[in-house]
Amino acid sequence: MMASYLVLKRNFALPPLLVLMASKPRARNAKGVTIPVAVSVFPDELYPAPRSWAERAFPKLIHYNKLDKGGHFAAWEQPKLFSEEVRAGFRPLRKSI
Repeated sequence: MMASYLVLKRNFALPPLLVLMASKPRARNAKGVTIPVAVSVFPDELYPAPRSWAERAFPKLIHYNKLDKGGHFAAWEQPKLFSEEVRAGFRPLRKSI
């Protein structure tokens, strides 16, 4: 439901980042995340998380990558890139076992 709301607002009213900031403030205020985290930033995502934010929000950041293609539905839009990112995100965990 929220994704549909954002699409409507983005296309017909406010700039997308303003809508995202107004409707989901907790999405940018990650706190207490203690598990390893991998972040893949697709260029057409609603909020392309900067590395500096990801490092502050996720103390156990094990993978960060900015990609050239894809967006909010990256698994559908760029399935090969998406699957490569999932594998790259888990790779450091496999090495530590």
